[in-house]
Amino acid sequence: ARPEVARRVGEMLDAAYAEARAVVRRHGLAVCRLADLLVAHETVAGADIESLVSACHPGVGAAVRPGAGRRPRGRRT
Repeated sequence: ARPEVARRVGEMLDAAYAEARAVVRRHGLAVCRLADLLVAHETVAGADIESLVSACHPGVGAAVRPGAGRRPRGRRT
């Protein structure tokens, strides 16, 4: 019903997908090790993920923390 909104949402999804692919490419070793941990244990604590990322890419742990770099979202009324 609102093609402009659909177009903008599509653009946002495309950009988010491209960013996610870039992060996975950049941190492929950590992603693979995390996948192995998840297969073995089903859950992994956030601190363990940060340690894993830091071991694979020193100085990067905080940059890949969930929500890092995201803008806060305000409520719309």
